[in-house]
Amino acid sequence: MKEHKTLVTTEEAIRLVRKYGDLEDLETAREIYTKYMNDYFKGRDIEWHCFSAMAAIYTAGRVQGIREERQRRKAHLALIASGNE
Repeated sequence: MKEHKTLVTTEEAIRLVRKYGDLEDLETAREIYTKYMNDYFKGRDIEWHCFSAMAAIYTAGRVQGIREERQRRKAHLALIASGNE
């Protein structure tokens, strides 16, 4: 069972990557995909491994977003604590 609720639809993800995706995003996705396939794909069930690699990319995006939000909150709390809000 998932520990998190997916808050983005497939259509929204496609629309957003087409509108805001850039070369850096593509390079990061390619690096994750290539690393996964080189390390784990052993010539069996290509579809399973392709989807697994895509899941790794999706998970990396989730983790990136979580970490960015934590940094933003930490910076905001530090600003409040310094009295410069």
